[in-house]
Amino acid sequence: MDGVKEPSAAARRPGPGPQSDGTSAGHPTRVTCLERCLVADLLYAVLLIGVFVVLALTLRGLEKL
Repeated sequence: MDGVKEPSAAARRPGPGPQSDGTSAGHPTRVTCLERCLVADLLYAVLLIGVFVVLALTLRGLEKL
């Protein structure tokens, strides 16, 4: 086959599936919807504050013109 190696049996073997606690192998912690929503809300608040800071600085700069 022109120098192309076939994958070994270990490489073809599928990885372990979901564990009994609902997590998959390699990902021991699950992020709940509550945690995701909390982070999204915090990021949204920071973004909103940042927009108002930029707006205030822009208006202050326009006053000086």
